[in-house]
Amino acid sequence: MIDPLSDYLAAITKFPLLTAEREIQLGRQVVRYMELRNAPGERTKQELRQIKIGIRARDTIVKSNLRLVVHAAKKYSNCLKSNNMELIDLIQEGAFGLQRAAELFDPSRGYKFSTYSYWWIRQSISRAIYNNERLVKIPQRVLDKLYQATKAEAEFVQVNGRTPTRKELAAIIGITAEELATLVNYNAPHASLNQSFTDDGNCIIDLIADPNVPDEMMTDEYSEQLQLAFFYLNDADREVIARRYGLNGEAETLTAIAQDRGLSRERVRQQTEVAKNKLKLLMTK
Repeated sequence: MIDPLSDYLAAITKFPLLTAEREIQLGRQVVRYMELRNAPGERTKQELRQIKIGIRARDTIVKSNLRLVVHAAKKYSNCLKSNNMELIDLIQEGAFGLQRAAELFDPSRGYKFSTYSYWWIRQSISRAIYNNERLVKIPQRVLDKLYQATKAEAEFVQVNGRTPTRKELAAIIGITAEELATLVNYNAPHASLNQSFTDDGNCIIDLIADPNVPDEMMTDEYSEQLQLAFFYLNDADREVIARRYGLNGEAETLTAIAQDRGLSRERVRQQTEVAKNKLKLLMTK
């Protein structure tokens, strides 16, 4: 069984951490690369060589700081309320911010790259949550306050062994109880009709009757037609439909199918939708 997150974590540990001297050296090479990349006109052979060196330096800085991305992504994982994103998605988004930080980092200013890059990583992750996790868009400052409240609540539980009251939590983060109530409402999850609500893979939309399907359609003739269309699918489509909807036993969740086949959950969901659309087309012929 393939676990993408475990494979990723194992891979990034192979990249050594940078010493302060090495970080400054690579940072200078990246600064020169960015100067040449943004400059107009033709490049000399020496400048082209400096560009290649700068790209390699940037990639080295990024790879050596991917642990920082994982650290930041884990802190934000508590903000995920739906199935739209997972921890590995946050890590990927954080890596984009890390690369941007590597390109803009100026070692001559005297601060460490990790200090500088952490802001970019957090911005990239929180923006991804803003764009993908929520149906209702929330301002960045509100997301930051939500993150602060989530972190404060976890720390309170760890110290006191209980969940703080709303008044206690509001006092900790420096806002009123009414403002905290508004934050909580902002953070309420939105459920998709295609979202599974049980472990056997049933979706909310499955409970809603289709008013456009007449009673006479639910006959033995219709059932036979559906079975015939099913066997016109290729092997991969038949397998994913059968497992998802329990045609050969109990229905399986997207996550279970994805882990068994070594794919992402989103990829299995897409395959399921494609197979369902093929069935619909075959039924209309």
